[in-house]
Amino acid sequence: MKFSKYNLFVEDESIPKGKAVLCNTFSGATFLVDNDIRTAIESQSMSELSDDDIATFMNEGIIIENDSVDEARIHSYFYEKEKFDNHVLSLTILLTMACNLRCVYCYEGAGVVSNATLTDEIRDNLFDFIKEQAEVRRSDTIVLWLFGGEPLLYLKDNVAFLEKVQKYCEETGKVFETHTVTNGILCNEENLKILERFNCQSIQITLDGVAEIHNTRRIYADGRGSFDEVMQGIRNVVNTYPLCNPIIRINIDKTNLERTYDLLQMLKDEGMNGCYIDFGIVKGTTASCASYQGNCFCEEELGDILLPLWRKTKELGFEININPSKKYLHCGLYSDSAFTIAPTGDVYKCWDFVNEEKHRVARIGEGGKVIDTTFAYFDWMTRNPYEIEDCKECVYLPACGGGCVGTSFAETKQYHAAGCYKIKGVIEKQIMERFRKAIHG
Repeated sequence: MKFSKYNLFVEDESIPKGKAVLCNTFSGATFLVDNDIRTAIESQSMSELSDDDIATFMNEGIIIENDSVDEARIHSYFYEKEKFDNHVLSLTILLTMACNLRCVYCYEGAGVVSNATLTDEIRDNLFDFIKEQAEVRRSDTIVLWLFGGEPLLYLKDNVAFLEKVQKYCEETGKVFETHTVTNGILCNEENLKILERFNCQSIQITLDGVAEIHNTRRIYADGRGSFDEVMQGIRNVVNTYPLCNPIIRINIDKTNLERTYDLLQMLKDEGMNGCYIDFGIVKGTTASCASYQGNCFCEEELGDILLPLWRKTKELGFEININPSKKYLHCGLYSDSAFTIAPTGDVYKCWDFVNEEKHRVARIGEGGKVIDTTFAYFDWMTRNPYEIEDCKECVYLPACGGGCVGTSFAETKQYHAAGCYKIKGVIEKQIMERFRKAIHG
């Protein structure tokens, strides 16, 4: 027998004296234990545990029965299995690189780096690509993430394309759904009706603070703020045309954290607490937004920053998911059946890397054929955190899936390195929030 390498002890001032929280990040088993048990586990002293403790811990993955078992190999199997599960074909399609805003932290260069927009020729090739990929992979679900730039700028131009994909799914018995990531300004009745036609399951809208904060961050090209228009877009989704409650994404950095609590209260007062709240962490890791990095929080700060925000969000009645979870894949874009398509027909894995030639993995050619596949594709798809030294022995690995490749590349200039992001110090807070009532009776 041996102790799992994925046993995490959580220290928190709210834990009763002489106690500790033990969590196995792979099995999810969580216990409130006394300090004697903690000391025994940390010192690898099996003899210090009672027979009952050993039996319980073996059943919950805290202890492994076979000394020769390499847990990393077991978890690596599940990582690879999920990576090559093709039942969902997921495409993030940048309908356009153009944008009606010039957000100060935009990783795409705020619509300046490129204004390319899908053409009829690219749409035809893309439709053929979708059909071929779905058939080769035997996918039973096709999910399109409508992205940009600002995708609603030219949504009407893509109706015929979306109709073709929808009809193809109906004829072949596949599930078809869309999701939209938008700045909210063009969430009007016309566009929302289009989204409803194509089974839009989520609409994410970013709102970065009360008016005086938001209007310094998410601005038009002439410097005007966008707060009023974004708020009206949210109202349209929630009230005027209730397609689905939007996900309100609030990007957090040093310039707006303090007033985020005011924003949450304002949204509550507006009757929008049926919406889901997602706190994004602004990163200065791409070439387009590197100059903003000085305003970004470091990884070690995030747990203490997010905890009071989570609590306030829940107190005000918003939906928010802060439960700790197991992640074989940190990101859906690690899947072999997930792609990001630029308006030019260039193919990438991650949308953070669009327009960066070194990260382009292929192009979509005539008839949907995949052409000009680059080494970046194979480099990306052979990444396995259970083969990365800094990852495979890390207690957090089963909860993070190896982290963000964007972060990894920004820090090391390679995909095959740890990409720690929003996990260390954060999962401890999640565990304590999840089990706080149980711990305190």
